[in-house]
Amino acid sequence: MKKRDFLLALLCSVPLAAAAANSFPERPVHIVVAYPAGSTMDTLARMIAAEMQTAINAVFIVDNKPGAAGQIGAEFVTKSAPDGYTLFISGSSTHSANPSLYKQLRYDPVKDFTPIVEIATVTYALVVNASLPVNNMAELARYAKSRPKGVSYAFGSQLAQISSATITRMAGFPAVAVPYKGQPPAMSDLLGGQVDFMVADVPFLLPQIQGGRMRALAVLNNARSPLLPAIPTLKEQGLVGYDLAGWIGLSGPAGMPADVVKALSQASAKVLGEPAFRARLSAMGMEYEPNSPAEFGQLVADQVGVWSRKVKDAGIQPE
Repeated sequence: MKKRDFLLALLCSVPLAAAAANSFPERPVHIVVAYPAGSTMDTLARMIAAEMQTAINAVFIVDNKPGAAGQIGAEFVTKSAPDGYTLFISGSSTHSANPSLYKQLRYDPVKDFTPIVEIATVTYALVVNASLPVNNMAELARYAKSRPKGVSYAFGSQLAQISSATITRMAGFPAVAVPYKGQPPAMSDLLGGQVDFMVADVPFLLPQIQGGRMRALAVLNNARSPLLPAIPTLKEQGLVGYDLAGWIGLSGPAGMPADVVKALSQASAKVLGEPAFRARLSAMGMEYEPNSPAEFGQLVADQVGVWSRKVKDAGIQPE
């Protein structure tokens, strides 16, 4: 009798689970951002949340959980119930770079998350203080080689650290890495002449470039940025093989129901496909390329391997 009762309970739970998934969402959905309010990730999360409320008829709340290079927010999500009510603005720093930069990362970017949608690719650029007598990557390399200790670069993110180390290795010039707690203090010292160059996302750099205080030498993506159409890519300048993608996506804890993932993926695609929203992304130096949860998951897995190789090649020691 006990065995029969157990089987009956198990069979009954299947339609109940399906019904729960089909009724999603029934309460507010929280989107966790692993960075402070006002950051690029936070701004994008709030844009998504505002539009998703209409697309899927639910309340979306952005929760900022910054600290430890994004690890606090990421770990919080992995320990949340996989019911679709706790989501994460994942990115190349938390999911591509961190696994190679930390010896004891308390989450797995592939196994501990459910991929939902890649929101956008992010355009990054390398800039110098406008007073530095260089106008392209070849001139920066020559300038660095002409100085006894080479040049120095500031980095305020994991992506900037690995990107800068990779570029200096590809271009073959000496450079000293100077860490900062974020992009703003890194930019401050670059403007003050304490360091020679830095890598950051184009929207963050654009006001200083347009104001003439910084000079962009290269765009790190495969194509030129609409925001900096005159600035060539690394490939155009002979530096071939840079394949570190800057991306931002929407994920959830591992084990989310397929129906919930489908609902969120379809709603996200609707929001991201709107011309007005895509125009806002472009103004932020981002581009949306439609994909499925499976394709997004493959991107995450592929980039973990790419970044791991780049970190080893650059000689960066995990903390």
